[in-house]
Amino acid sequence: MNYYTFHSGDYLRDTSHLTLIEDAIYRRLIDWYYTNESPLPNDIKKISRLIRAVGDEDIVGVIVEEFFKLSENEWHQYRCDEEIAIYHGKAEKARENGKLGGRPKTKDKANHNPEETESVILDNLEESESKANQEPRTKNHKPITNNQSNTIGDFDVFWNQYPNKTAKQAAVKAWSKLKPNESLFNLIIDALEKQKPHFKVGFIPHPATWLNGRRWEDAIPTQAEGQEAKPTYQPKTNQHPQEDQNSPTAKYDMSNEIVLEKMPVVSKEEKERQRAIIKKMLEGSE
Repeated sequence: MNYYTFHSGDYLRDTSHLTLIEDAIYRRLIDWYYTNESPLPNDIKKISRLIRAVGDEDIVGVIVEEFFKLSENEWHQYRCDEEIAIYHGKAEKARENGKLGGRPKTKDKANHNPEETESVILDNLEESESKANQEPRTKNHKPITNNQSNTIGDFDVFWNQYPNKTAKQAAVKAWSKLKPNESLFNLIIDALEKQKPHFKVGFIPHPATWLNGRRWEDAIPTQAEGQEAKPTYQPKTNQHPQEDQNSPTAKYDMSNEIVLEKMPVVSKEEKERQRAIIKKMLEGSE
C-alpha cells in the first residue's frame, strides 16, 4: 500500500501527549506498517533501524508498547491490520469486476476478436486496480491503543495530579506496564491525594519510581514528616523548681537569709535599757 487517508484532527487529539520525536517515530512506524503490509518484528533494535531511529531505541520501545500489541511474536496495530485486509478485499473485488466488465458487448459472434477482448479486459483490470489502490484506506484514521481511553486518558489525570512532573516518558512506560483497570486507577488516584500532603519538598519521588514501586500501597503516615510534635500537657505541681544559684533572685534571697540570721533578737528590757543610755547621753551633752 502506498496511500492511506490521514485525518489530522483525530490524530492530533489522540497523540497530543507525545513529544516531537515521539510523534515522528509513531508516524514512521505507521508508514512502514502500511507500506510493507506487515506487522513489526519483535526486536526494538531492528525496528529502530527499519525506521531510521538508531540511538532512540528507548523512545521506540515506549511508542511500540503504547500503540501496538504483541501477538504471535510480532507487534500488531489492529487498525492497520483491518485497513490492509479491507484494501486486499477491494482489490480482489476490483479484479473480478474488471474481468466481468471488460468483455465486449456484441451480438456479432462472427466478428468476435479474442485478442481485442483480452486487451480490453487487461486494460480495465489495470484501471480498476489503480483506482482500488488510490481509494482511502480508512475513513477515520486515528491510532488504536489497548484500552486507549484508560491508558492515555487516565495517565493524563495521574500526571496532572502528581506534584513532581519529571521523566514523563518513563512514567508513561511504567503506566503502560500496569494497564490499570477502573478499580486500580481509582485506588492510585485516591492514594496519591492522601499522600501528597506528606511529601517532603525536594524529596518527592519521580512518578515512574512511584508507579514501579507500587507506592500507592504505602501506609499513610499519621503525621507529616518534618513536622514537630506538639508538646504534651504537663500538670502543675506544688513543687517549686530548683533555682539557679547564680541567678539574681537567688543571690537576693540568700543575702536576706544571711542578714536575718545575723540580726539579734532584742527583748523589751534590752530596749528600755538602751533608751535610758541614750537619754543620759543627751542630758550630759546639754
